[in-house]
Amino acid sequence: MPKPHNILPKPYGKGHPPIWVACGNPEEVCEQLVAYQDVGCDQVCFGTPDEGYTHVQTLEMIEVFGKYVIPEFDQDPVHSTTRYRSNAEPQFPVFNGDVDPVVDAVVPPAFPIVV
Repeated sequence: MPKPHNILPKPYGKGHPPIWVACGNPEEVCEQLVAYQDVGCDQVCFGTPDEGYTHVQTLEMIEVFGKYVIPEFDQDPVHSTTRYRSNAEPQFPVFNGDVDPVVDAVVPPAFPIVV
């Protein structure tokens, strides 16, 4: 990931890592994310800067993150959501009845809540 000129990474260390952004080359980003992993974090949110980069540069950031950073932390070949779904058990019986016409109405009721 390119280092933006207007965002500096916060220092990180043991305990709760006080970083707001992880930036740098893939090795530097991995090193920064290890600080979170060390305190038990198992998920991160990935985002790209809103300004200052072209569409192609943004796509490159996403590709580099997916190709070099994610595999360092997610080494399971099966996506976790796929595994959760395959092990899930239904909580309710399958509904095969008729749908109430009030619920199935295409037009909203005359008393919608307007905020």
